[in-house]
Amino acid sequence: MNKALKKVLQLDSLINFLSWQDRTEIHQYAKGGDITSKKIISALIWIASENWQPPEMRYEDDRLLYFYDPDSDLWLTDENYTEIYFEYKEDLQKLKYT
Repeated sequence: MNKALKKVLQLDSLINFLSWQDRTEIHQYAKGGDITSKKIISALIWIASENWQPPEMRYEDDRLLYFYDPDSDLWLTDENYTEIYFEYKEDLQKLKYT
């Protein structure tokens, strides 16, 4: 899978902005399809412009997704991502409603 599209899926894991159709489109791209979703294209542009790197993530026994925050040395739930990285909050909110 294309590394940039993998980052889109990782970002979606944190903020849940893609529809199931968007996620399917990403997987179809690997089989020779095209990317036409405005959300995916907007996310690719945002990831490139911010040089965004996904945090380390894992699922715990409680079935929640956690990301590692190196500043606090803690694993936090995904719902805290935009609170910790508040500089992304406005852009990521726009991405959800693209």
